[in-house]
Amino acid sequence: MITLMDIAPLLGAAKQPAGDGMIVITLYIVIMAITWWVLAVRPKTIQEKKQRETIAKLKKSDPVMLESGIYGEVDRVENDFIMVKIADKTVIKVHSRGVRSIASETNTDSKEVKK
Repeated sequence: MITLMDIAPLLGAAKQPAGDGMIVITLYIVIMAITWWVLAVRPKTIQEKKQRETIAKLKKSDPVMLESGIYGEVDRVENDFIMVKIADKTVIKVHSRGVRSIASETNTDSKEVKK
């Protein structure tokens, strides 16, 4: 019985050294890890840094938009929590991560309608 291994030298196929396969696999894993870091991890860290900077510069009377879509005004800032005034006598306590943006920054590109 003739096997493929018997015919391979006749077809010009050369034997590969045993270590080449491991180098290729290792290189593939390294390239995939770098790609994943560039496409997934790095943008998230940049976004988190911007969020921390936004929260750090909050002060009383700043208009904010919360992650839930509620607009309000900062009443006071306490450690990790922000007291947001959403109506005349209504103040809610929100974790600092619940602030999406400062509302005045989100409205800067709106266009006025001319009559």
